[in-house]
Amino acid sequence: MSSLPCSLSGRCGGCPWIADPLPDQRAKKLQGLRDAAAAAGVALPEALAVVDLGPGGLRDRADLSLGEHNGAPVIGLRAINDSDTLIDMAACPMMSPALEAWLQDFRRDLPALARGGARLRVSPTGDRGVWLDLPNEQIHTLMVDGRWLRGLMAQAQVELGQRRKPLEDRLGALHLHRQPHLSPWTRTFLGDEERPQALYGAVGDFSQPGDAGNRALVRTVRQAAAQVSAQDWLELGAGAGNFTLPLAATGAAVKALELEVRAVAGLRRAAEEAGLDQRIDPIAASWESPRAADAIRGAEALLVDPPRSGLGRFAQRLADAKDGPSALLYVSCAAESFITDLATLAPAGWRVRSLTLVDQLPQTPHGEWVALVMR
Repeated sequence: MSSLPCSLSGRCGGCPWIADPLPDQRAKKLQGLRDAAAAAGVALPEALAVVDLGPGGLRDRADLSLGEHNGAPVIGLRAINDSDTLIDMAACPMMSPALEAWLQDFRRDLPALARGGARLRVSPTGDRGVWLDLPNEQIHTLMVDGRWLRGLMAQAQVELGQRRKPLEDRLGALHLHRQPHLSPWTRTFLGDEERPQALYGAVGDFSQPGDAGNRALVRTVRQAAAQVSAQDWLELGAGAGNFTLPLAATGAAVKALELEVRAVAGLRRAAEEAGLDQRIDPIAASWESPRAADAIRGAEALLVDPPRSGLGRFAQRLADAKDGPSALLYVSCAAESFITDLATLAPAGWRVRSLTLVDQLPQTPHGEWVALVMR
């Protein structure tokens, strides 16, 4: 029996596990992680915690594909067993009601687009945004015609192209602004009372998939951090401050490294709004930079939320370090690279103290893992 009713069940590749009951899905995720850890020689805690967010309605952001089928425009996801086939999506039970309503409005009068992508999102306050990742020639054609894009602009903030340039109407002519606008598309949560704080970025920027899942994720990170008696934290890949601000709200000092300059600007703005700018030191630098190496030596604890590829060479650098942090708070959306990094750290005496699955991606093999690792 499917854990979530859906007219596209068994066809759409977005939810490959939708036919499995939700408890069975979670059991497979936990067992899969245990099997990978055992194969890599990594010891995990006997008890693994799970944060249950329910079967659906969790997405406030969706990345969809655009194309054609039999000459008609299509928006949706690839077929579960055929990546060449695009499944037209009129509705999705994984979306929040606000995002599903935006999808249905977006689909109306959709132009024929040979290929491309659309990131749709709805902010916590209900604002709509769309980033259209299209080839330059399609962007040019749409801007010259103007009709469809103006209709979108009446409903949402619109960004175009790989550089995510905001679309503007100047004196009756459409133009692309040189730089993306920073807007409050997502939020984080501060303190035990979970006071919301807006985070700033572009429509096309990365964020957690939904507000409810992010609230649970931030709560789980905050609870894990509370187990560490550290006042000086280093965060690598801080983004717009989703975990930075909650850490600083506990009274800790946080050095926040982030390579993307726009994300650093958003972090500074949010920190000032929250009154936490004196506790946060945003640093525009990569993990491989000398500034990162210097910051590591002075930190008591480290927080990382790497891309799906994991920590890479940095894991070995951390394992080889003779001084620096004795606590690592690791947030991962990719079990394979997560276990690989833990296997690199294990010979240097790093051990997993606690591990929680925040199940904000039900119906899929994926999950968000929050681990406290101590040396």
